[in-house]
Amino acid sequence: MIKTILNKTAIEVTFHSKSKVLFMEWKKDTSIEEYQRLMIECLEFGRNQTINTVISDIRNQKQVNSEQRKWFETQILPAAIREFGVKRAAAIYDGSRLQQKHLENIKKITGKYNIPLKLFTKKETAFRWIRKAGFNLKGLLLGHIQK
Repeated sequence: MIKTILNKTAIEVTFHSKSKVLFMEWKKDTSIEEYQRLMIECLEFGRNQTINTVISDIRNQKQVNSEQRKWFETQILPAAIREFGVKRAAAIYDGSRLQQKHLENIKKITGKYNIPLKLFTKKETAFRWIRKAGFNLKGLLLGHIQK
C-alpha cells in the first residue's frame, strides 16, 4: 500500500508500507526555512513507522544550497538513522555535475553511518534496485552510479 504523507508545492512524500520505503519527490527549490519544516514533518512521520529505505528524487531542485546540505548532514541524517533505523538510501538526480557533486558530499556522510547511498538518474531504476532480493553489500558500499 502506498500512502501520501505530504503533498506540498515543494515536495510530495509517499510511504510504501510493504517495502518500507519513504519516497520524497522534490518539485522545486525551497528556502532553508521551508526545507527544514518539510524535513521535520518527514521525521515526525518516521517516528511511528519502520523505514528501511529512503529515496529522494532531486531532479527538480536546480539550486544546491550548502546551508541545507549542512543542516541535513548534521541534524536530519543522524536523527533519521537513529529514529527510523534506515538501512540504505537512494537519490535520483538529473545527471548534472552540480547535483552529482552535492550527492557525493552527502554520500561521504552516509558512509560514516554505514548507510549505502546509491545514485540513479531514473526513478524506475531506483525502485528496481530496492526490490532486488539479497542486496550485494560490496555493490551497495561502492555505490556505483546507475543510469
